[in-house]
Amino acid sequence: RSLFDRVPVGLYRTTSDGRIIDVNQAFVQMLGYPSREALLSANAVELYVNREDRERWATLVVVTGTVLSFEVQLRRWTGEPIWGALSTRRVEDPTTGRVYYEGILEDITERKHAERALRESEERFRTIVEQAPVSIQVMSPEGWTVQVNRAWEQLWGVTAADVRHYNMLRDEQARTLGMMPYVERGFRGEVVSMPPVAYHTPESLKTGRKRWFQAQIYPLKNERGEIRNVIMMYEDITERK
Repeated sequence: RSLFDRVPVGLYRTTSDGRIIDVNQAFVQMLGYPSREALLSANAVELYVNREDRERWATLVVVTGTVLSFEVQLRRWTGEPIWGALSTRRVEDPTTGRVYYEGILEDITERKHAERALRESEERFRTIVEQAPVSIQVMSPEGWTVQVNRAWEQLWGVTAADVRHYNMLRDEQARTLGMMPYVERGFRGEVVSMPPVAYHTPESLKTGRKRWFQAQIYPLKNERGEIRNVIMMYEDITERK
């Protein structure tokens, strides 16, 4: 009982029709109810923002007997929604044959908000890259091309699909032209300005062209300082040359 009351995750036990038999204090606090008794007087079905989620959850519990980390929006006492992860098992009383659902509720609201903010940030990044008038190539830390924009395709006369298997760190022409030391510095985490060079798209692409360009290399790092992507921005200086 002491463990049940003090553990910092929500614990619950309900009947199959949603009657709440028992909850701990953490569960009460997560849902913002004024007291344990107030929550016990509610029905678990009413806690779901979307009834369809309750039906999907109940079906999974019946079919599998155990459901782990079922993400769902629940309604607090004030009506405010929170995100929760439900882990539940189906238990049958050997004496009476009654079926109960018991398990754990974790509040994952902050995580869901962070995930949403990250998705929105990445969508803004993709939009900026795609619409920028500057030629942009985005690469993985291993050197694979993961994204290019329209300006880059127009500069080199190839498409994103053409370079899906292109790896900058394995480009022998770049090594021959003296580009590789600058490229490797960028992949080690430096911001690098590359001097002008005349480059021809690889013959294996059966298309493309030779252009003079100069480039800037920018590593993108996460909060731990690890490189997530390397961006190369090209300026076409062919006509000037």
